[in-house]
Amino acid sequence: MVATVVGCGKCVYCQRKQFNLCDSFTALGYDYAGGFAEYVKIPPRGGPGHIILVPPDMALERAALVDRSPAA
Repeated sequence: MVATVVGCGKCVYCQRKQFNLCDSFTALGYDYAGGFAEYVKIPPRGGPGHIILVPPDMALERAALVDRSPAA
């Protein structure tokens, strides 16, 4: 899964992985095509901190319903 908020990667908030507080954040499905697409190409600055691994024992159908925002 991919987090929908993409931070600048340089500010203090991004260094703390609090991308939703970044003053320069962009969003998938708004600033970048995505949302309901089958495949999404994330921008390079949306690197490792924006990729959320799905546990191997979790069904992909269930993972698609997970909302990451409460964990941010």
